[in-house]
Amino acid sequence: MAAINMNGYQDETPAPRQREPESVQNIMAAFFIGFLALAFSVFMLYGYDEVLRSRQWPAAEGRIAASYVVTSQVSTSSRSSRTDYCVENVYEYLVNNVKYRSSRTGILARYCSSSRETAQEHVLAGGQKVTVYYNPLKPQIAVISREEVPGYMLYYFPLLFIFGAGLIVLGVKEGIRRTMNARDRS
Repeated sequence: MAAINMNGYQDETPAPRQREPESVQNIMAAFFIGFLALAFSVFMLYGYDEVLRSRQWPAAEGRIAASYVVTSQVSTSSRSSRTDYCVENVYEYLVNNVKYRSSRTGILARYCSSSRETAQEHVLAGGQKVTVYYNPLKPQIAVISREEVPGYMLYYFPLLFIFGAGLIVLGVKEGIRRTMNARDRS
């Protein structure tokens, strides 16, 4: 609608913005959730693959250089948080006469607890010998704990992948259907 302002000029008032129909919002939400599910499943697959490969890494002798508990505040909701106590075991090891230093416990594992006393039980003594498993292609990447493949990865990865892909396929199908219907009406 055009209106004349005080200076005699015509003002163009923008038409009120039409809100997207709820069905379009649902399709967009399906795409977003599907994308998140696919991304998370790929992340899980990468972790699964890393755990499997690390089980083949060669071993070297290492020594604990330092070990301590790190305190961190973790937000659990908009108004609350909890305190986590995580163990950091810093160790040194030699590969091909090159000294490396790491604090990685496992590929996926890091020991944390809600109790400082429980976390303290996992602190290793300085100078203690440990077996270090290192990546032969990148010896600076190492762990002191060979992990089992978490069972949830074997079940949840395909479910999340199928769920995410299904949501995206349904969203595309619905989008095509709506486009065709809109063309037919024109």
